Amino acid sequence: MRGTGATTTAPLSAGGSLTLTAPVIEQYGVLRAPFGQIALNASDRLVLGADSLTSVSGAGLDMLYGTLSNAEYWLDPANPQGRNRDNPGDANYLEENRYLSSLPEKRVSLQAPDVEMAAGAVVDIAGGGELHAWEHVPGPGGSYDVLTLPGMYAVLPGYKGLSPAVGGAAGQQIWLDGGGLEAGWYTLLPASMRCCPGGLCPSQSTGRGGCGAGVASRGEVLNLRDGSVIVAGWTQDTISGERECRRPRAWRVLSGDMVRRVSEYNEARGNVFFASDAFKLTQYRLTGRSGDPASGARRRRGGVQGHPYPDAGR
Repeated sequence: MRGTGATTTAPLSAGGSLTLTAPVIEQYGVLRAPFGQIALNASDRLVLGADSLTSVSGAGLDMLYGTLSNAEYWLDPANPQGRNRDNPGDANYLEENRYLSSLPEKRVSLQAPDVEMAAGAVVDIAGGGELHAWEHVPGPGGSYDVLTLPGMYAVLPGYKGLSPAVGGAAGQQIWLDGGGLEAGWYTLLPASMRCCPGGLCPSQSTGRGGCGAGVASRGEVLNLRDGSVIVAGWTQDTISGERECRRPRAWRVLSGDMVRRVSEYNEARGNVFFASDAFKLTQYRLTGRSGDPASGARRRRGGVQGHPYPDAGR
């Protein structure tokens, strides 16, 4: 594995796992699984080359991970069916198996008879970062979830990587000409990611009274009374290279705060949620034990970042 030399952006993915198995593994690039696990299993030799990075750290990241249920339970996105984690062969799926008791564990496993770590190679399991979850609450704040409307997306300023969306949507980007953002290309993300810091929600404008088409053709920015903004924009697929060649379309952009005014949500951050008295009480009702809900947060604050000495060799 070798890097391309380009600056890499940490993926908007959390709690994932990456396992590579081969007789010889030579890692000279960048491998990332934020808040997750990486396993490199070589039957003969494993090399971590100079300036390589093998990281499960979440430092500096703020990511969506799962959803809430009644603001009491944090649902595991990796176990939506509710299978028995301790006995995968158990055919009985239970709702309570979907509940997380801690945040995902970070781990890097290096298995080989001969492991070589060159000068400048880094294995990063450092703590830091934040995970959060949300759920829509029908009621006074809105009976419908605006994020489920057709054509609703999220964009995050500064993020240039692929979307965690499935299939062809992973490579979609949009050019937005202003509207609270610097003019430029932005990755189209699932609308639920608007709750990440700085997140905005663009959707193709229906052109209120025909104004949308005029704004797009003139490249103007139109501020609406409800606080949203209409700007010109067009899309491209960074995987296939296909780009809209027609004239720009009008896109309506909503801030995260405006989305919360239109629809009501419960939101939680992992470091607070799993250390709260409310969570301890919930755990006691489920298991009869309060457990140690803060353990997940402690795992993420601590950590070791490996930097071999220049003359360490093997």
